Amino acid sequence: MNQGKLISVLVLLIFLSSFTVNCSSSDNTTTADPTPIQTEPDFIGDIIEVLSIGESDVLGTILVEGTDVIQSSDKYVVTVKMETLILEQDGKIVNRISFADIESDQQVRIWFSGAVRESYPAQVDAAQIMMVNNQNEQGSGTLAGHVTIGPIEPVVQPGDDPGDVPPEVYDARKIMIYDASGEDLIKQVDIGHDGNYNVELATGTYLVDINNLGIDYSDQVPVNVEILIGETVQLDIDIDTGIR
Repeated sequence: MNQGKLISVLVLLIFLSSFTVNCSSSDNTTTADPTPIQTEPDFIGDIIEVLSIGESDVLGTILVEGTDVIQSSDKYVVTVKMETLILEQDGKIVNRISFADIESDQQVRIWFSGAVRESYPAQVDAAQIMMVNNQNEQGSGTLAGHVTIGPIEPVVQPGDDPGDVPPEVYDARKIMIYDASGEDLIKQVDIGHDGNYNVELATGTYLVDINNLGIDYSDQVPVNVEILIGETVQLDIDIDTGIR
């Protein structure tokens, strides 16, 4: 074999070797797990219903009711897709879970993907959902109380009997439960049309406040309360609407 043919053969072997390495590298490429979203969730609430679909790229839907962080609705039908990151938080530990692990009566934090489809309940796709395990081995206790709201109409002065309070006045006010630092919202509690509220909480210290609708004000909140196992903390709240 002359020198020219030998050089040609060597060049061809080098080319084929390079092509093989590149193909092998491409075949072995793996996609890393998506990074959890670190921003504040768009909605926090309790799962009312879980519906498994398993068609195309949709795993299923969850009906969630509860705390409204950013959006205007208090209830959402959330579509969970193949690309939705599903997580569970237990204390400081966060793990990936599957759609089959989602159950009703769990607290969930939701990060939206795309626009909210206006209806009632509102509908939205989820970029990320995180189940939150707030219960612990120490058990739980209860926070309860009675809320008075007034004046409802002008001329009525604070302390006067406000008369019958329309149901929508109670519906618009919420009891806000934060962690002890007041930074993380744990739960939003509805006030009954009789003015009473009641919520079960894991043992620990919480900051309690109201959602401060308009110019609402109360001397009783914000305040820290300690929830003890099996005990009820009574916190009555007088809300001054500022109407004069």
